[in-house]
Amino acid sequence: NKPEARLRNLTVTGGKGHGVEMHGGVLENCRVTGCVQSGTYGVGVYNDNGQVLGCLIDGNQGQDHFTGAGIYQQGADALIDRCVITNNTSARAYGNRNGTDGRLGLGAALKGGTIRNSLVAWNAITKCEAANFVNASGVALYGGSMVNCTVMFNTCGSTDKKAQCGVTVEGSSTVENSIIVDNAIDSLLDTAVNAYADSAAHYANYRKCLIAN
Repeated sequence: NKPEARLRNLTVTGGKGHGVEMHGGVLENCRVTGCVQSGTYGVGVYNDNGQVLGCLIDGNQGQDHFTGAGIYQQGADALIDRCVITNNTSARAYGNRNGTDGRLGLGAALKGGTIRNSLVAWNAITKCEAANFVNASGVALYGGSMVNCTVMFNTCGSTDKKAQCGVTVEGSSTVENSIIVDNAIDSLLDTAVNAYADSAAHYANYRKCLIAN
């Protein structure tokens, strides 16, 4: 909970609730893996105005109600940079219970700050029942920005809603200079569902991006 705190060159595994919970500080060159929890924000990492640099966030499992199985981020100064967020899973996902913060964002969910220079790939939901929002098994942005990232091969096995499996953008969130390709809902066979915005005007918030099957 101290802004000057630093955690470097470690593996964090087996967390219940959050693998790492940050309120400021720096998480650098670490691996966060094998964390399991329901009803939480950030199963692997909860980042509130901290910096997550050069980390591997993989193999974390969100159960039922959660937001961000890999990482959840909030705060204007929060940063994810040069990270790989991969192979985070959920067998059955509902999104978080907490009202307007209930987006799913399996790989990463951002309410603020920036994710940049990162790979978000091969995250998978078996079944999505998060009914209130259009959700992402890649990156859900309902605040903040994504810059110079690749989001690919994130999948959703089945859904009772339009679970967007690449990136979702809401409000003033922006996506720039990013590649968003080959994300899919398995039940739609070869149809890729890559990018979503909450209004027609907000599709302009995707800037200089490659979005394709």
